[in-house]
Amino acid sequence: MIILSILFFSILAAQKKSMDKNTIYKKLDALGMTLQGDLKYDIITRTIYATDASAYREVPLAVIWPKDEEDLKKILAFCRGERRQE
Repeated sequence: MIILSILFFSILAAQKKSMDKNTIYKKLDALGMTLQGDLKYDIITRTIYATDASAYREVPLAVIWPKDEEDLKKILAFCRGERRQE
Protein backbone atom coordinates (compact mmCIF):
# COMPACT_ATOMS: atom_id res chain seq x y z
CA MET A 1 0.00 0.00 0.00
CA ILE A 2 1.29 3.42 -0.90
CA ILE A 3 0.80 6.03 1.78
CA LEU A 4 1.23 9.60 0.66
CA SER A 5 1.44 12.33 3.25
CA ILE A 6 0.68 15.65 1.63
CA LEU A 7 2.63 18.31 3.46
CA PHE A 8 1.99 21.19 1.07
CA PHE A 9 5.07 22.96 2.47
CA SER A 10 4.88 26.00 0.21
CA ILE A 11 1.08 26.02 0.11
CA LEU A 12 0.61 25.45 3.81
CA ALA A 13 2.87 28.30 4.86
CA ALA A 14 0.93 30.83 2.81
CA GLN A 15 -2.55 29.43 3.34
CA LYS A 16 -2.34 28.82 7.09
CA LYS A 17 -1.90 32.54 7.53
CA SER A 18 -4.26 33.91 4.91
CA MET A 19 -6.86 31.28 4.05
CA ASP A 20 -9.81 30.31 6.18
CA LYS A 21 -9.53 26.69 7.35
CA ASN A 22 -13.01 25.96 6.02
CA THR A 23 -11.83 26.93 2.53
CA ILE A 24 -8.87 24.56 2.75
CA TYR A 25 -11.08 21.72 3.98
CA LYS A 26 -13.67 22.36 1.28
CA LYS A 27 -10.94 22.04 -1.33
CA LEU A 28 -9.66 18.85 0.29
CA ASP A 29 -13.20 17.45 0.44
CA ALA A 30 -13.62 18.18 -3.27
CA LEU A 31 -10.33 16.41 -4.01
CA GLY A 32 -11.32 13.48 -1.81
CA MET A 33 -14.57 13.03 -3.74
CA THR A 34 -12.59 12.48 -6.96
CA LEU A 35 -10.22 9.87 -5.49
CA GLN A 36 -10.63 6.11 -5.34
CA GLY A 37 -8.37 6.04 -2.28
CA ASP A 38 -8.82 7.73 1.10
CA LEU A 39 -8.10 11.29 2.19
CA LYS A 40 -8.15 12.26 5.86
CA TYR A 41 -7.38 15.52 7.61
CA ASP A 42 -8.54 14.79 11.16
CA ILE A 43 -6.13 15.74 13.93
CA ILE A 44 -5.39 12.16 14.99
CA THR A 45 -4.34 11.03 11.50
CA ARG A 46 -2.36 14.21 10.93
CA THR A 47 -0.56 13.81 14.27
CA ILE A 48 0.33 10.19 13.55
CA TYR A 49 1.93 11.16 10.22
CA ALA A 50 3.64 14.28 11.57
CA THR A 51 6.80 12.44 12.60
CA ASP A 52 9.22 10.03 11.03
CA ALA A 53 12.50 8.52 12.23
CA SER A 54 14.13 11.97 12.38
CA ALA A 55 13.97 14.74 14.95
CA TYR A 56 11.68 16.83 12.75
CA ARG A 57 7.94 17.16 13.18
CA GLU A 58 5.76 18.73 10.50
CA VAL A 59 2.01 18.28 10.77
CA PRO A 60 0.64 17.58 7.29
CA LEU A 61 -2.40 19.37 5.93
CA ALA A 62 -3.86 16.00 4.92
CA VAL A 63 -2.90 12.35 4.56
CA ILE A 64 -3.86 10.51 1.40
CA TRP A 65 -3.81 6.81 0.60
CA PRO A 66 -4.00 6.76 -3.22
CA LYS A 67 -5.47 3.61 -4.72
CA ASP A 68 -4.05 3.84 -8.21
CA GLU A 69 -2.01 5.89 -10.66
CA GLU A 70 -5.02 8.08 -11.50
CA ASP A 71 -5.26 9.12 -7.85
CA LEU A 72 -1.61 10.16 -7.91
CA LYS A 73 -2.19 12.24 -11.04
CA LYS A 74 -5.17 13.98 -9.41
CA ILE A 75 -3.21 14.68 -6.23
CA LEU A 76 -0.28 16.16 -8.12
CA ALA A 77 -2.59 18.27 -10.27
CA PHE A 78 -4.31 19.55 -7.12
CA CYS A 79 -0.94 20.47 -5.57
CA ARG A 80 0.20 22.25 -8.72
CA GLY A 81 -3.06 24.20 -8.83
CA GLU A 82 -2.83 25.23 -5.21
CA ARG A 83 0.79 26.25 -5.57
CA ARG A 84 -0.12 28.75 -8.29
CA GLN A 85 -2.60 30.41 -5.94
CA GLU A 86 0.02 31.55 -3.42
